[in-house]
Amino acid sequence: MATITSAGTGSGVDFESIISAMVSQKKTQLNRRTTQMKNNLYIEESGVNTLKSGLSSFQSVLNTLSGEGTFSAKKVTTNQGSAGVFDVTTEKDAGAANYNIAVTQLAKSERSVQRFQVAGENEDGFHNSFEAGTLTFSMGVGDDEKSFSIEVEEGDTLDSIRKKLDGNSLGVTASLVETSTGFTFSLDTNVTGDSANSLRISSSGGNGNGDSLSMFDKSGVHVTGDDGKVNQNNWNIAQKSQDAVLLVDGDEVHSSTNVFDQGQIAGLKLTVNTLSPTASSSDSDKVSFNGTSYKTYKVGVESDADGIANKVQSFVTAYNTIIGSLDALYKHNTYTDGVSNEDGGDLAGDASVYTLRNNLQNMISGFNATEDGKTIFNMGISYEEDGTLSFNSVKFKTALSESPTAVENLLSGDDGIITKMNNLVTPYTKSSGILSKRLESINSQQKTIENKIDSNTEALEKYEANLRDRYGKLDSLMASYNTSLSYLSTVLTSLSASTKSSK
Repeated sequence: MATITSAGTGSGVDFESIISAMVSQKKTQLNRRTTQMKNNLYIEESGVNTLKSGLSSFQSVLNTLSGEGTFSAKKVTTNQGSAGVFDVTTEKDAGAANYNIAVTQLAKSERSVQRFQVAGENEDGFHNSFEAGTLTFSMGVGDDEKSFSIEVEEGDTLDSIRKKLDGNSLGVTASLVETSTGFTFSLDTNVTGDSANSLRISSSGGNGNGDSLSMFDKSGVHVTGDDGKVNQNNWNIAQKSQDAVLLVDGDEVHSSTNVFDQGQIAGLKLTVNTLSPTASSSDSDKVSFNGTSYKTYKVGVESDADGIANKVQSFVTAYNTIIGSLDALYKHNTYTDGVSNEDGGDLAGDASVYTLRNNLQNMISGFNATEDGKTIFNMGISYEEDGTLSFNSVKFKTALSESPTAVENLLSGDDGIITKMNNLVTPYTKSSGILSKRLESINSQQKTIENKIDSNTEALEKYEANLRDRYGKLDSLMASYNTSLSYLSTVLTSLSASTKSSK
């Protein structure tokens, strides 16, 4: 019997269409549930990711507002204009205050200079070609002493010695200038302050072939010569190390650097850039230091009401944004003539979204008052009909001026609204938190569905193969019946003809 390659070829019956229709119906039955589940999980995953992103953005704002002193911040004012004598910022514990400040001395490090006059070619003296040996540079005494050494090779010059000093452990820097008669070699310790130790230099191992390394010897003892210059052996001390000095309301304040921190001027950090200008006879704000009259500048510290109000506005904006996001995610589908408009949120009717929104709103409406009876609704914050907040900065500033401590406690204290909301949101946003685990569950369900889809494909292939086997056999059987009928019809026709001819 010939092999049937297409169902119905043998019998002439369109079994192929029957098989296709049955396979299509079976495929629809198998995929209907998995397709719906897959789509639902995709929508849920999108909604959870949106919720997680929104809560993370909300918490980011909360974190910026949770620091100590956020809502008691001060601002600093100064009448320097463009003078730029000093930069000043407030620290968290700054109190309201006013100062008159002059910069009368800058912090400097020790700078030592030695001038080398080059001798003629046939003359005795300096030739800028040193003997071999070791130069040791030291600062500090006793246990605090620090030092480093460089090896000088025979024939080394001032420039090669300068290069060998580069990047040393003490931070000493060297500079070299070639003049018309020789060289000027300078060393800077880069350590400022009255208490900074002088640089000491000692030489050893000189072999006598070249300029003597002893030219660099420096004892660290300051000696003032008849010309008024400070010297150390061959070195002229162009600048002794010294403190920076401010006159604050006439009192001297010292710093070993050009930065004065809040330990010196309570609540302020001040960085000096240059000396105050010399005061003229017409200047009313001036002070005298070491015989020189300097101009003073006013520095004021006061509550930064505008800045604090802006922070509260940022909280209100962030709160309204997350409430709007929760509403959009939770929204149910609407229906027209019993048919869904598919306009609901990705987490329509989700219990966790509903609970989170209620908890946030309850924190606002049910927040306890302070000891003096203040609530956040006394600070210019109001509820709107849609559940969002509005903010009146004028009312807030009034409350801030009347009860600054109460305002700070209501907002960012240990029991403040921002602290409590941060604590509420954290279990949702943290790694391995509520939403992360929910996404893991969704991913697990998606993998299960993908496996089910693969299983459905295999089942459908077996179902189609079974149909083709069954209908193939039927087709072959009907084809054989057709052949037999055709043969029988031929025989009967032949017998009929024979009977007629015999009569």
